Amino acid sequence: MAKMSAAHMEARVNGILDAAETCFIKKGLHQTTMHDICEESELSPGAVYRYFKSKEDLIYAVAERRTEQEMEFIREAESQTPGPVEALAFLGDRFYGQFLRPDFEHWARLDIETWPEALRNPRHRARVREQRARLRAALAGVFSSAIEQSTEPSNVDPMTMAMLLMALYRGLQLHKAIDPEGVDTQAVFRVLTESIVASETATE
Repeated sequence: MAKMSAAHMEARVNGILDAAETCFIKKGLHQTTMHDICEESELSPGAVYRYFKSKEDLIYAVAERRTEQEMEFIREAESQTPGPVEALAFLGDRFYGQFLRPDFEHWARLDIETWPEALRNPRHRARVREQRARLRAALAGVFSSAIEQSTEPSNVDPMTMAMLLMALYRGLQLHKAIDPEGVDTQAVFRVLTESIVASETATE
């Protein structure tokens, strides 16, 4: 049997994760079976189990892929923001821009599906905590760098700002998923930005 290339293996893994996401969105985490994922991916059980030993491993891998996508937004911000306000605006464009996706409902539902699982499953909770801690530290790092590069004084605490952004992001995600017409995420983010600008101005 010919050896599978790294690119082909990556494509196979992503195909399985895409299938798992589709099933989780359609049926929920607990209602989805490995058989469902095999059918959706059009792969044999042996092919799927070659990469993922269990549905729990797939749940974690799906969540990890989401985290990596968010980390990419943060990496983009690291070299492109000369101050805290600019960093906030850049991250807002990337993160809160997700709320304008045409597939927002499905995209949000997948994240929301994983939250109760993190409360029920200690192993999954530990993994989610690690993912959240990584995002929090990376976000705080962006603000720390932005403050250091800024020529203006700042009273923004990087870690507090990171926690605030994460809490707003997840909370708005849930509210908009439940009531799409009743949540104006752009207005909320505008108020947050204006508050930071006012805080920065007060220190000058």
